[in-house]
Amino acid sequence: MSSVAELRVALEGVRQHLCEAYSSARSAQALLAESHGVFADVGRYHPEPLTPPELPAARDRLDDALRVITTTLASLDAYTSQL
Repeated sequence: MSSVAELRVALEGVRQHLCEAYSSARSAQALLAESHGVFADVGRYHPEPLTPPELPAARDRLDDALRVITTTLASLDAYTSQL
């Protein structure tokens, strides 16, 4: 196998892992949104907010991670197409 073919195989493995990470992050994003809704519903009549203060920051970090994964996938695809 040529070194270019080996590189393509390795990059495809990396791409698969990135796609799995993206899928997991999207699932986590949906679950965080769902949990936020549950906290809001349950806490509606509670005198103090029940939503953990870390939740918005976690959602922001997850959004950032999704942007990084998406950008990395685009760069990887562009690089692979040039091989």
